[in-house]
Amino acid sequence: MRKNIFIILIFGLFLGGTSAFGQSYNELGEVIVCSGGGDPDNDCECYSGQTLVDGSCVDEEENPCPYGETDDCSECDTDGSGCGGDECDESSPNYLGDCDCFGIGCDDISIGGGNQQTGAPYASQTNDKFAKTNIPTTMPVQTFSTCVTSVFEYLSKICGDNIPRQDFEQHYYDSYSVNLMFAGVNYGNMNNFANQFFETSNFIGITQAIDAGYFLMTNVDGGNGDYHNVTIVGYHSNGDYIYMDPMFGNFREGPPSIFPKNYVVTIKDCK
Repeated sequence: MRKNIFIILIFGLFLGGTSAFGQSYNELGEVIVCSGGGDPDNDCECYSGQTLVDGSCVDEEENPCPYGETDDCSECDTDGSGCGGDECDESSPNYLGDCDCFGIGCDDISIGGGNQQTGAPYASQTNDKFAKTNIPTTMPVQTFSTCVTSVFEYLSKICGDNIPRQDFEQHYYDSYSVNLMFAGVNYGNMNNFANQFFETSNFIGITQAIDAGYFLMTNVDGGNGDYHNVTIVGYHSNGDYIYMDPMFGNFREGPPSIFPKNYVVTIKDCK
């Protein structure tokens, strides 16, 4: 019996293939090692149900980039178009306005930035006006591009629902097949996304909405086209706004000039 096993191993070494011990050999008798975790008997191709990301085989259900990363940028290619990077740069001769970069078109606007440097820490003043009394003054800091869903979580806590941001993100993924943790929320989907969970109202003005007991989701100016979502919760008597900023996880304040108001979603209540 020992002799038979030895013969099988010898044939495995010289002919290539898998030995009785589960190792695979090439024609030179060298053990084949797939650094990315692929199948050594199939030129290190990923096993069924896996896909290649950054040189490693990962299970498809765990892969946030179902088509892998684009060749020239770190964004996910979610529709198989294979474009990104300088193809999303309008100054580049390779610009393609309709290609898909990380789940959003190059010409779309994504709300998810966390790099804004405007505003200042909140300083309490006499006669500060808030939409509601005794609201939380802190919140968990956003993860990656989750400023929208982090604010959703904060507002749901005020309503008493306490829905975690991950539930909102899963809903967005189910609706748009986009992982907003990395891609942010497409500007065109903002109102519809908010309306799934909150009772909203037409815009009546910032201070007017606060006086009516409403919160307002809008963007602060982060520069370079960065749309960073915050929620305005009150205002000072001098007209400066008080807002919850998920990048800092606490109240901030700033003059109306730091709020471009490219979008404003007036939140009356949770559904």
